[in-house]
Amino acid sequence: MVELLRKDQKVENTWDLESIYATKEDFWREFKEVEEFLPEIKSYQGKVKEGAKALLDVLKTSEKWEQKLEQLFIYAHCKNDQDSTDAEFKELYSKTYGLYSNYVAEWSFLTPELLAVDESLINGYLKELEELREYRFFLEKINKKRPHTLDPEQERIIAMAGEALHASDETFGALNNTDVVFEDVEDKDGNKHTLTHGTYGTYMENPDRVLRKNTFFSLYSYFERHINTLASTLAGNLKAKKFYADTHKYPSTRNHALSSNLIPEEVYDNLVETVNKKIPVLHKYYKLHKKIKGLDELRLYDRAVSVVEGEPIKFTFEEARDIVLEAVKPMGEDYVNSMRKAFTERWIDIYPNKGKRSGAYSTGAYTTKPFILLNFDGTLNDVYTLIH
Repeated sequence: MVELLRKDQKVENTWDLESIYATKEDFWREFKEVEEFLPEIKSYQGKVKEGAKALLDVLKTSEKWEQKLEQLFIYAHCKNDQDSTDAEFKELYSKTYGLYSNYVAEWSFLTPELLAVDESLINGYLKELEELREYRFFLEKINKKRPHTLDPEQERIIAMAGEALHASDETFGALNNTDVVFEDVEDKDGNKHTLTHGTYGTYMENPDRVLRKNTFFSLYSYFERHINTLASTLAGNLKAKKFYADTHKYPSTRNHALSSNLIPEEVYDNLVETVNKKIPVLHKYYKLHKKIKGLDELRLYDRAVSVVEGEPIKFTFEEARDIVLEAVKPMGEDYVNSMRKAFTERWIDIYPNKGKRSGAYSTGAYTTKPFILLNFDGTLNDVYTLIH
C-alpha cells in the first residue's frame, strides 16, 4: 500500500480551511493588518487607570485583535499539520508563530498594569459599567495570578522568548511527521506492508502476531535510531517549562501547567491515586487476555488485538459517522443537528497522508468552525477517537 499524498486527497474528505480565508492572499492581507497594528498597542499602555470606559476600550481592542490573530494561527497551524512536507505551509506557520510572539510581547504590559490597580477599584469599574461585566471572569483569572506576575518589562522579555523556547517542539514535529519513514513490515506469510502512523493502529489489531511484532519493532526502531535527538528535544521542552515556572515564581512546573486552567494540584493527585488503585484490575484483564489467546507471554504488541477470534471489525467513515450520530441522540435533537454539521460542513480532515501530523485533535477559534484532525483507518479505536 502506497502512502497517500496530500494532493490526492478528495476535497470532501478534508477540512474546509477556505471558510477562514478563501485565498492565500486573504490570509496575508489580514496578517499584514495585524502586523501593522502592533506599533499602536503602546498607545493603550497606562489606560487601565483612567476609568471604567478606558478599561473597556483596552479590553475590547485586545479582544478584537486577538480574535484576528487566533484566526490566522488556526489557519496556519492546520495548514502545516495537514502536510508538514510543504515548504509553503511551514513558512506560513513559522511567520504566524513569530507574529503571535511579537503580539504577546507588545501586550505584556496589560496584566501587570491590571494587577497594579487595587482590586476594589476594578470591582468599582464593574459596578459602574454594565458592558465591562462580561470581562469579569477574565479579570478574576488575572487576579489569581497576582503572585506570579512580574513587572511589564520582565513580562515583555519573557513573551519575546516564546518563539525560541518553542524550538524543541518544532524539532520533534519535523522528526515525527515530516521526516518520518518506517521500514516496511512483513506478515506471517512474508507479505510486505507499508507502515505509517495511520496504519500502525490497524496492524496492531491484526490477529497475525508476526505482523504485530514486526510493526511494533519497526515503529520503535525508528525512534530508537533518533534516541539522542529525541532526548535533546525532550530536555529542551522541559527546560522551557521550568523557565516559565521559575520566572513566574511557581513552586513547580506541574503547578504552573495546572494554573492556566485554575486546576488544584489535589485534582491531579487524586487522578493518579485513583488510577494506581485500579491497576490490579488492568493486570487481571491482561492475565485473562493472555489465557484466552493461549500466549506464553503477553507482549506490548499483543494488547490491542481482540480477545474474540476472527478478523478485527472495520468501519467505513460513513459507518463511524452514523454510530456517532446515533450515540448522541439521548442528548436531544438540537445536539444531534449541531453534531451533524461536523460531517456536512467539512469540519473534519479525515484520512492520513504523507506529512500529516499523527494522532488526532480538535481545534478552532470563536470566528472559525471547530476543526478536527483525524487519521482514520477504520478501526474501532478510530470510531472512539471520532466521537470523543
